[in-house]
Amino acid sequence: LEFHHGALLFPMQIEKPSPLFEIVESLIWPNSLIGWLTAALLSLGSLFLYAEFGKFLNDYVQISNWEMTQGYIITESLDGNKISIEYKYKIGGDDFIGNKIGVSRREWHDVSGKQASNFKHIYENSIPISIKYNPNRKTDAVYDFNSDDVFFGIISILPPTILFILFATVFIKKIKRRFEN
Repeated sequence: LEFHHGALLFPMQIEKPSPLFEIVESLIWPNSLIGWLTAALLSLGSLFLYAEFGKFLNDYVQISNWEMTQGYIITESLDGNKISIEYKYKIGGDDFIGNKIGVSRREWHDVSGKQASNFKHIYENSIPISIKYNPNRKTDAVYDFNSDDVFFGIISILPPTILFILFATVFIKKIKRRFEN
């Protein structure tokens, strides 16, 4: 094919898609209304996941800059694999009570059997725990139970990110092929 613009000729080459690209295209490109609806729902789900991860990452960065103190678990309650606790911590001679756990600042946290027994051991033996608190609002505190939560968040957004990149690549190549024909 040649594209004529005024007196200039621009030869254009049509790329033949690689076999790997054709396989990926056949797997992810929607070919029916149901396929397009599924793609739309997955896209909306991915957007929701990205928004939640963005909020989580913002909280993680914010909490990582908070002050650290020690506290003690004063009550613990285990319901299946969910635990809730209350802890007492001291800042500048003042006592505070909190119940938020981890970056997500929930009042309960999913735990394994081993983690549950560790909580029980900490509670029964009055072992100090790490509490992070907002220096501007000392009642805003979290038990810094699992600061590795951010890695789970990163892993959870990898599949939709990879799928988005593949879908965008297929979409761009399909548009490019349409204009070349």
